[in-house]
Amino acid sequence: MKTTTDATATMCEGPDCAGNPDANAIGVTCPISSRGEKSGTSMIRRFLSYATQSGIPRRSFLVAVVVGTILNLINQGDAAVGGGSVNWTKIGLTFLVPYCVATYGAVSYRLRQERETRPSPSVSSEQP
Repeated sequence: MKTTTDATATMCEGPDCAGNPDANAIGVTCPISSRGEKSGTSMIRRFLSYATQSGIPRRSFLVAVVVGTILNLINQGDAAVGGGSVNWTKIGLTFLVPYCVATYGAVSYRLRQERETRPSPSVSSEQP
């Protein structure tokens, strides 16, 4: 498979690209970034970077406190008020799940914005 690299991506120029024999005509982007690393690794790094910056952890924490408290009162309120046994694992997970959902939502929104504002890679006009 022959590839052409510009500043933003690596473009496929052969039938081996993504199993698509028409890769040249449609300009399929290879799963390799311009730095030579797999795009999945790059996506994970960007996801973790966004998840730990720009106020996302604080907002996710606040969502987890509010939603987790409400859900814990619904699910285990009778045990907490009535003096029954409380399942601490469930309490922890009831706070963790809203935190993860809020974080995922915020990060996926930022990744979508990044993808929409990034200039599209140029397609090579060279035919094999």
